[in-house]
Amino acid sequence: MKSDLYESNHLTERQCEVLTLLALGKKTREVASILNISIRTVKFHKYRIMDALDAASFTDLIRYAVRNRLIGA
Repeated sequence: MKSDLYESNHLTERQCEVLTLLALGKKTREVASILNISIRTVKFHKYRIMDALDAASFTDLIRYAVRNRLIGA
């Protein structure tokens, strides 16, 4: 199901992973550690996600994650 989500919204699987972890309240450093990537890469993914979804704020990303069932409400 997640694969349909990121394909239809032009998000990569990695971007969905980053978005999910951030939406769950993980800090950038924690996301980097969990995914074994740099903090800079997490930030890059976050801003690419915002651009892809035309989100104006981090709150918009959280709403998107809840609406699309990446996380529970």
